[in-house]
Amino acid sequence: MMIDNPAHRLWLLLTEAKTIQSDVKCKRAWATLLDVDPNSPDLYVRLGKFMQLPQDAIEALKVEHSDELPAAHYWLTQIGQAFEKQHLHEPWQSFIGHIDGHSLNYLKVHAKLINGGKQLKVLELDTLMQAREELADLLTAVLEDAALEIEVRQALVRNLRGLIGAIEEYKLTGSAAVFDSISVVYGQTFFDPKYRSALNADTPIGSKLNSIVSGLANAMTVILGVAPLADLSQNILLLTQSPP
Repeated sequence: MMIDNPAHRLWLLLTEAKTIQSDVKCKRAWATLLDVDPNSPDLYVRLGKFMQLPQDAIEALKVEHSDELPAAHYWLTQIGQAFEKQHLHEPWQSFIGHIDGHSLNYLKVHAKLINGGKQLKVLELDTLMQAREELADLLTAVLEDAALEIEVRQALVRNLRGLIGAIEEYKLTGSAAVFDSISVVYGQTFFDPKYRSALNADTPIGSKLNSIVSGLANAMTVILGVAPLADLSQNILLLTQSPP
Protein backbone atom coordinates (compact mmCIF):
# COMPACT_ATOMS: atom_id res chain seq x y z
CA MET A 1 0.00 0.00 0.00
CA MET A 2 1.40 3.39 -0.97
CA ILE A 3 1.87 5.68 2.02
CA ASP A 4 3.54 8.48 0.13
CA ASN A 5 2.24 10.76 -2.60
CA PRO A 6 4.66 13.24 -4.19
CA ALA A 7 1.95 14.64 -6.46
CA HIS A 8 -0.15 15.49 -3.43
CA ARG A 9 2.79 17.20 -1.72
CA LEU A 10 3.55 19.14 -4.89
CA TRP A 11 -0.08 20.23 -5.25
CA LEU A 12 -0.23 21.35 -1.61
CA LEU A 13 2.99 23.35 -1.92
CA LEU A 14 1.98 25.01 -5.19
CA THR A 15 -1.45 25.84 -3.77
CA GLU A 16 0.24 27.47 -0.79
CA ALA A 17 2.69 29.20 -3.13
CA LYS A 18 -0.27 30.88 -4.84
CA THR A 19 -1.10 32.68 -1.59
CA ILE A 20 2.27 34.47 -1.42
CA GLN A 21 2.26 38.07 -2.65
CA SER A 22 3.51 38.17 -6.24
CA ASP A 23 5.76 41.19 -5.64
CA VAL A 24 7.80 39.45 -2.90
CA LYS A 25 11.30 38.50 -4.03
CA CYS A 26 11.58 34.83 -5.04
CA LYS A 27 14.24 34.07 -2.43
CA ARG A 28 12.03 35.24 0.42
CA ALA A 29 8.97 33.57 -1.09
CA TRP A 30 10.80 30.23 -1.22
CA ALA A 31 12.01 30.70 2.34
CA THR A 32 8.44 31.28 3.49
CA LEU A 33 7.08 28.33 1.54
CA LEU A 34 9.81 25.92 2.66
CA ASP A 35 9.91 27.08 6.29
CA VAL A 36 13.56 28.07 6.34
CA ASP A 37 15.63 31.20 6.95
CA PRO A 38 16.28 32.98 3.62
CA ASN A 39 19.98 33.25 4.45
CA SER A 40 20.40 29.60 5.45
CA PRO A 41 22.12 27.10 3.13
CA ASP A 42 19.14 24.84 3.89
CA LEU A 43 17.10 27.05 1.55
CA TYR A 44 18.96 25.67 -1.46
CA VAL A 45 18.87 22.11 -0.12
CA ARG A 46 15.09 22.26 0.25
CA LEU A 47 14.65 24.06 -3.06
CA GLY A 48 16.49 21.18 -4.70
CA LYS A 49 14.10 18.71 -3.07
CA PHE A 50 11.14 20.78 -4.29
CA MET A 51 12.54 20.70 -7.83
CA GLN A 52 12.67 16.89 -7.61
CA LEU A 53 8.98 16.59 -6.71
CA PRO A 54 7.55 16.95 -10.25
CA GLN A 55 9.66 14.03 -11.52
CA ASP A 56 8.82 11.97 -8.42
CA ALA A 57 5.14 12.62 -9.13
CA ILE A 58 5.56 11.48 -12.74
CA GLU A 59 7.30 8.28 -11.62
CA ALA A 60 4.46 7.56 -9.16
CA LEU A 61 1.90 8.16 -11.90
CA LYS A 62 3.69 5.72 -14.21
CA VAL A 63 3.13 2.83 -11.80
CA GLU A 64 -0.60 2.35 -12.44
CA HIS A 65 -1.75 5.34 -14.48
CA SER A 66 0.69 5.66 -17.36
CA ASP A 67 -2.24 6.59 -19.62
CA GLU A 68 -2.38 9.92 -17.74
CA LEU A 69 1.18 10.91 -18.68
CA PRO A 70 0.12 13.01 -21.70
CA ALA A 71 -2.15 15.08 -19.45
CA ALA A 72 0.58 15.31 -16.81
CA HIS A 73 2.92 16.73 -19.44
CA TYR A 74 0.96 20.01 -19.22
CA TRP A 75 1.64 20.75 -15.55
CA LEU A 76 5.15 19.30 -15.78
CA THR A 77 5.94 21.73 -18.61
CA GLN A 78 4.46 24.70 -16.75
CA ILE A 79 6.46 23.96 -13.63
CA GLY A 80 9.61 23.49 -15.69
CA GLN A 81 9.10 26.86 -17.34
CA ALA A 82 8.51 28.46 -13.96
CA PHE A 83 11.89 27.28 -12.73
CA GLU A 84 13.61 28.34 -15.95
CA LYS A 85 12.15 31.84 -15.93
CA GLN A 86 12.47 32.73 -12.26
CA HIS A 87 15.37 34.57 -10.64
CA LEU A 88 15.81 34.56 -6.87
CA HIS A 89 16.17 38.33 -6.75
CA GLU A 90 13.16 39.03 -8.97
CA PRO A 91 9.49 39.15 -7.90
CA TRP A 92 7.67 35.90 -7.11
CA GLN A 93 5.50 36.51 -10.15
CA SER A 94 8.42 35.33 -12.31
CA PHE A 95 7.81 31.85 -10.90
CA ILE A 96 4.21 31.61 -9.76
CA GLY A 97 2.86 33.34 -12.85
CA HIS A 98 3.49 30.13 -14.81
CA ILE A 99 1.43 27.98 -12.44
CA ASP A 100 -2.08 28.43 -13.78
CA GLY A 101 -5.38 26.97 -12.64
CA HIS A 102 -5.25 24.15 -15.19
CA SER A 103 -1.90 23.01 -13.82
CA LEU A 104 -3.22 22.85 -10.28
CA ASN A 105 -6.44 21.12 -11.31
CA TYR A 106 -4.70 18.44 -13.38
CA LEU A 107 -2.13 17.90 -10.66
CA LYS A 108 -4.85 17.47 -8.03
CA VAL A 109 -6.61 14.87 -10.17
CA HIS A 110 -3.38 12.96 -10.62
CA ALA A 111 -2.64 13.15 -6.91
CA LYS A 112 -6.03 11.56 -6.20
CA LEU A 113 -5.39 8.84 -8.78
CA ILE A 114 -2.07 7.99 -7.12
CA ASN A 115 -3.98 7.90 -3.84
CA GLY A 116 -6.30 5.24 -5.22
CA GLY A 117 -9.09 7.72 -5.76
CA LYS A 118 -9.46 8.32 -2.03
CA GLN A 119 -9.82 11.72 -0.42
CA LEU A 120 -6.47 13.42 0.05
CA LYS A 121 -5.61 14.06 3.70
CA VAL A 122 -2.81 15.89 5.43
CA LEU A 123 -1.23 15.22 8.80
CA GLU A 124 -1.82 18.21 11.05
CA LEU A 125 1.45 20.13 11.19
CA ASP A 126 0.81 20.89 14.87
CA THR A 127 1.29 17.18 15.60
CA LEU A 128 4.57 17.18 13.71
CA MET A 129 5.85 20.34 15.32
CA GLN A 130 5.06 19.03 18.79
CA ALA A 131 7.04 15.87 18.04
CA ARG A 132 9.87 18.00 16.63
CA GLU A 133 10.04 20.12 19.79
CA GLU A 134 10.00 17.05 22.03
CA LEU A 135 12.76 15.43 19.97
CA ALA A 136 14.82 18.63 20.17
CA ASP A 137 14.50 18.57 23.97
CA LEU A 138 15.52 14.90 23.98
CA LEU A 139 18.50 15.71 21.77
CA THR A 140 19.63 18.31 24.31
CA ALA A 141 19.27 15.74 27.09
CA VAL A 142 21.39 13.25 25.13
CA LEU A 143 24.11 15.85 24.56
CA GLU A 144 24.18 16.64 28.27
CA ASP A 145 24.10 13.02 29.49
CA ALA A 146 27.65 12.37 30.69
CA ALA A 147 26.79 8.75 31.49
CA LEU A 148 26.42 7.84 27.82
CA GLU A 149 29.44 6.37 26.12
CA ILE A 150 30.77 8.67 23.42
CA GLU A 151 29.99 6.35 20.49
CA VAL A 152 26.44 5.83 21.75
CA ARG A 153 25.94 9.57 22.18
CA GLN A 154 27.27 10.24 18.67
CA ALA A 155 24.95 7.64 17.15
CA LEU A 156 21.92 8.94 19.03
CA VAL A 157 22.67 12.54 18.11
CA ARG A 158 23.13 11.64 14.45
CA ASN A 159 19.93 9.58 14.29
CA LEU A 160 17.82 12.05 16.26
CA ARG A 161 18.96 14.92 14.06
CA GLY A 162 18.03 12.85 11.02
CA LEU A 163 14.52 12.30 12.37
CA ILE A 164 14.14 15.97 13.31
CA GLY A 165 15.25 16.94 9.80
CA ALA A 166 12.72 14.58 8.21
CA ILE A 167 9.95 16.15 10.30
CA GLU A 168 11.06 19.66 9.37
CA GLU A 169 10.98 18.72 5.68
CA TYR A 170 7.70 16.79 5.88
CA LYS A 171 5.98 19.08 3.40
CA LEU A 172 8.69 18.22 0.87
CA THR A 173 9.64 14.63 1.55
CA GLY A 174 6.45 13.27 3.11
CA SER A 175 5.68 10.46 5.51
CA ALA A 176 8.05 7.96 3.90
CA ALA A 177 11.08 10.03 4.92
CA VAL A 178 9.80 10.22 8.51
CA PHE A 179 9.31 6.45 8.70
CA ASP A 180 12.70 5.88 7.09
CA SER A 181 14.28 8.02 9.81
CA ILE A 182 12.38 6.14 12.52
CA SER A 183 13.74 2.93 11.01
CA VAL A 184 17.27 4.27 11.27
CA VAL A 185 16.77 5.31 14.91
CA TYR A 186 15.64 1.84 15.94
CA GLY A 187 17.45 -0.20 13.31
CA GLN A 188 20.79 0.32 15.02
CA THR A 189 19.49 -1.63 18.03
CA PHE A 190 19.84 -4.83 15.95
CA PHE A 191 23.63 -4.68 15.72
CA ASP A 192 24.74 -2.34 18.52
CA PRO A 193 24.15 -3.73 22.05
CA LYS A 194 25.28 -0.54 23.79
CA TYR A 195 22.97 1.56 21.64
CA ARG A 196 20.11 -0.87 22.29
CA SER A 197 20.75 -0.64 26.02
CA ALA A 198 20.55 3.18 25.88
CA LEU A 199 17.16 2.94 24.16
CA ASN A 200 15.77 0.36 26.56
CA ALA A 201 12.23 1.27 27.53
CA ASP A 202 13.29 1.40 31.20
CA THR A 203 15.81 4.23 30.62
CA PRO A 204 14.72 7.90 30.64
CA ILE A 205 15.99 8.39 27.08
CA GLY A 206 14.40 5.19 25.75
CA SER A 207 11.09 5.82 27.50
CA LYS A 208 10.85 9.40 26.19
CA LEU A 209 11.86 8.47 22.65
CA ASN A 210 9.41 5.56 22.51
CA SER A 211 6.60 7.84 23.66
CA ILE A 212 7.39 10.52 21.07
CA VAL A 213 7.83 8.15 18.13
CA SER A 214 4.82 6.00 19.00
CA GLY A 215 2.57 9.05 19.26
CA LEU A 216 3.88 10.39 15.96
CA ALA A 217 3.45 7.08 14.15
CA ASN A 218 -0.04 6.50 15.54
CA ALA A 219 -1.11 9.98 14.41
CA MET A 220 0.14 9.14 10.93
CA THR A 221 -1.71 5.83 11.04
CA VAL A 222 -5.01 7.67 11.36
CA ILE A 223 -4.22 9.88 8.36
CA LEU A 224 -2.62 7.26 6.12
CA GLY A 225 -4.91 4.37 7.02
CA VAL A 226 -2.02 1.92 7.21
CA ALA A 227 -3.21 -0.67 9.71
CA PRO A 228 0.15 -2.32 10.54
CA LEU A 229 1.45 0.95 11.97
CA ALA A 230 -1.15 0.84 14.71
CA ASP A 231 1.02 -1.73 16.53
CA LEU A 232 4.21 0.30 16.26
CA SER A 233 4.25 1.19 19.95
CA GLN A 234 4.31 -2.48 20.94
CA ASN A 235 6.90 -3.31 18.28
CA ILE A 236 9.19 -0.56 19.53
CA LEU A 237 8.96 -1.88 23.07
CA LEU A 238 9.94 -5.35 21.85
CA LEU A 239 12.91 -3.94 19.96
CA THR A 240 14.29 -2.10 22.95
CA GLN A 241 13.62 -4.80 25.54
CA SER A 242 14.75 -7.97 23.81
CA PRO A 243 18.04 -8.84 22.15
CA PRO A 244 17.73 -9.42 18.38
